[in-house]
Amino acid sequence: MANIHIKRTHHLTNEDAKERLECIAKDMKEKLSFEYQWKGNSLHVKRPGATGVIQLGEGFVDVKVKLGMVLSPMKGKIKESIEENIRTSLV
Repeated sequence: MANIHIKRTHHLTNEDAKERLECIAKDMKEKLSFEYQWKGNSLHVKRPGATGVIQLGEGFVDVKVKLGMVLSPMKGKIKESIEENIRTSLV
């Protein structure tokens, strides 16, 4: 299994950041068959072969993803995609 951990700052209110993450989550659900659920300011996502938590804090987002064996070889591309989504959506 491979793990991805990304922590970035942002300059949005938690409400605005949460709205933008909700849009990303809906897109992931449609395109990648992800399921997701909010628990407070934590967005829990899962699909076969991957689980993760996106934690929103005041001025930061903390992403932790666990990849199963099938997706582990794609860790680099998956991490790049997550970082790009953060850059374009939360900055």
